[in-house]
Amino acid sequence: MVCNCCGKEIEERKQDYIYIEKEWNYFSTKDGVKSKLRVCESCFDAWTKQFVIPPLMEEVTEIV
Repeated sequence: MVCNCCGKEIEERKQDYIYIEKEWNYFSTKDGVKSKLRVCESCFDAWTKQFVIPPLMEEVTEIV
């Protein structure tokens, strides 16, 4: 498994990542297409630093 941003291998047992799956609907130029991607933690950090409104981050006290 690799990061779609940097292309580096994601070692699932050693690294965490974000998985995004989106099925595009009407009023999109991608209508009827399903997109799937994985982004490693370092690319996620670099990516979200560019956001005008940062993602909501909540502390989790119990990790499952």
